[in-house]
Amino acid sequence: MRALPFGQVIFPLKDYTIKRKKRVTFWRDFERNVTDIPIVTSEIHCSLVYYENLQRLTLTVMEANDLNLTGNNESWGMCIIFTQ
Repeated sequence: MRALPFGQVIFPLKDYTIKRKKRVTFWRDFERNVTDIPIVTSEIHCSLVYYENLQRLTLTVMEANDLNLTGNNESWGMCIIFTQ
């Protein structure tokens, strides 16, 4: 049984191209209400760390597999959903 999502962070992949292959740092506010639950067809390996003294949650994406990237890169996007 899958856990129900309690929030999400969305990052548009159009801002990052495969050719760049560099570290990308971005800040997004956590959205508590999840309106769309995407169908999982890909796999992303990541690390999620909460720094209590900074009150910061850091997500590091280490590897991605089977990304179904169709169309041009301006339409690509990534959604990360947190569950309890």
